[in-house]
Amino acid sequence: MTIERISPADALRRQQSGAILIDVLEDDERAAGKPAGAIGVPLGEILDRIAATAPNLDAPILLSCAHGQRSLHAAMALQGIGYSRLASVEGGFVRWAAEGLPVDRGALDSDAAERYSRHLLLPEVGAAGQIQVLAVGTVEQVVDARAELQLRTEAVSSVEREGGEAGTRPQVLRDHIALAICDTMLVGHRAQQRRERFRHRQH
Repeated sequence: MTIERISPADALRRQQSGAILIDVLEDDERAAGKPAGAIGVPLGEILDRIAATAPNLDAPILLSCAHGQRSLHAAMALQGIGYSRLASVEGGFVRWAAEGLPVDRGALDSDAAERYSRHLLLPEVGAAGQIQVLAVGTVEQVVDARAELQLRTEAVSSVEREGGEAGTRPQVLRDHIALAICDTMLVGHRAQQRRERFRHRQH
């Protein structure tokens, strides 16, 4: 049986109607944040802990990760032990956060907090908090933030291609989440500018 894949907005609606939302990222990855109200159960522990989280095999269960791959694996694993009402969130937390849906803010260590305050040039830190922060940032701030993040992710990719250790997975995940949010905010700024130009032309 094929696992259903749903959008973050659909997942939020189902969660609000009583479905159980499970985030299968590792605990340290979840420092970047998670969908609001999601229960954190790492993928490697899902089969051992699912009975305590959802004892009813007919319970509606939604699974989320960073991009939607691990959540799909988790759903298939749960299907294999008898769960039947399963769905995987397409795009994972990266898409969830980029679409401005509710998030639970993660706890960043001091090094990560310093890194984000420097590179994002904004008064708050953390990928989960960027939705609210970038919403009030100027276009110039968002552009600068994105440029810094793009340079760092390209440097990470270059080191990895050469077989080096480029950084921890949570750091890389947070950078990619912040990049996605920057892109979304820039699209929003451009759309707003187009609407304003259209209104001026009407007057």
